[in-house]
Formats: sequence, C-alpha cells, structure tokens
Amino acid sequence: MIGLVEFCEKAGFQNVLSERCHEYLVEKETIGVQTQKPMGMLLRFLRMCFANGEPLDYASKSAVECWNEKDINETPRNHYYRATEIRRFMQYLEKVGIDAYVDRDIRMVQSSFVPYIFSHGEIVRLFAAADGLPYTPISPQRVYVMSLLFQMLYGCGLRISEALNLVMADVDLDQGVLHIRNSKFGKERLVPMSESLTFRCSQYVSNVGKHRKDEVAFFLTPGGEHYASHTIAT
Repeated sequence: MIGLVEFCEKAGFQNVLSERCHEYLVEKETIGVQTQKPMGMLLRFLRMCFANGEPLDYASKSAVECWNEKDINETPRNHYYRATEIRRFMQYLEKVGIDAYVDRDIRMVQSSFVPYIFSHGEIVRLFAAADGLPYTPISPQRVYVMSLLFQMLYGCGLRISEALNLVMADVDLDQGVLHIRNSKFGKERLVPMSESLTFRCSQYVSNVGKHRKDEVAFFLTPGGEHYASHTIAT
C-alpha cells in the first residue's frame, strides 16, 4: 500500500475525504484484502469529486449518485462492483464519524453477454490493426504497448488485468516466463511464453523499457502508471 502523501497526490488533493480513503484501504490490507483494484476505483471516485466541485470533507449524495450512474458501455458486473465498492467506503465513513450518503444496495443484473470466438482471419486483422496504430505525441509509446499487449493476451491466455499489472521484474526474458502475481483469489502462477513472444518482449524492452526499474509497470502509461482495463477497452 502506498503512503498517504503519494495517495493524495494521485487523488489530486489532500483533505478529509482522501485521508479517510487511505485509512480505509490500509485497514482492508491489514486484514489481508487485496487493495490494488479497490484503490484504483476509489481514486477515480475522489478525482470525480474534485473535478465536479463536490465537497471534499464529506461524501455528498450528489457525488454518490453521480458515481452510481451506469456507463453506456459498462457491463452489469462492473457496474455492480463499482457501486458496491463505493457503498462500502461510505459505510466506513459513517463508522468513523464522517457524513456520508449510503445509497441502496445495487443488485447485480444478469448479464446478457454471449462469448464470441474470433476466426483466424479476424485475429490476424486485429494484430495488424494494433501494429499499425499511428503515432501520437499524447501517447508516443502507444503502438508498442498495444501491439505487444494483444499478442500477450492471445499467446498466454491472460486476463487483461493480469497483463496490465505486470512490472518489469515479472517478465523473465531469459527463461521466457511471466510471473503473474495477485491474480484471481490472490494466487500466483508462472506462464511460459513462446519463443516468438519472448522475442517481441525483448524488442519492446529495447525500444521503450531498457532503463526502467524492476518495480515499474511493464505496460507504462504516459503518466508513469499501470494502464487501467477500461482505458484499453475504450
């Protein structure tokens, strides 16, 4: 868990709300709960409050209701998780004496998702599209990131979060192995890569990651952080 100062810097402000949020995450980690995903969710909530001019010394009803509005492209499962995580934080704020709006418990709606199996031709076109992304000064390394990311997801059968959570030390180029940490249910595993994928990882490191420290994200955003899953999805 990162320290309070760094956490508040990521949130964009230091006040009652951000400080209690950090305390909440520390408490969760103390009892053995993985906090990386909740921390990302709560940071988004704090940034939304700051950007919308919401009060920063308590959690207002308008802030919670705005957060709980379902995004048009959001799955029912993601919406449920997002709303539930904030509801738990609101309950914590109430417990420590901070005024907070605890919304109704949102029920998970049965997903209508139907799996889609890509044909070989579609996979080839997908890789070609990722390789052919145009250069943009806003994200100069985008083409390297997207090209390798899709190859890794396909070649290793990773969840998107598992790939995005990789740090430099997790990618063993000598053995051709990925070390997946903090996976589903907190498990770890080693995932072998093909020779061609290991070679592409070596090229990626040579192009954009040669001097990065071991703890730095393997797929690094222009802001120096891990990419979020919703960023890749959009």
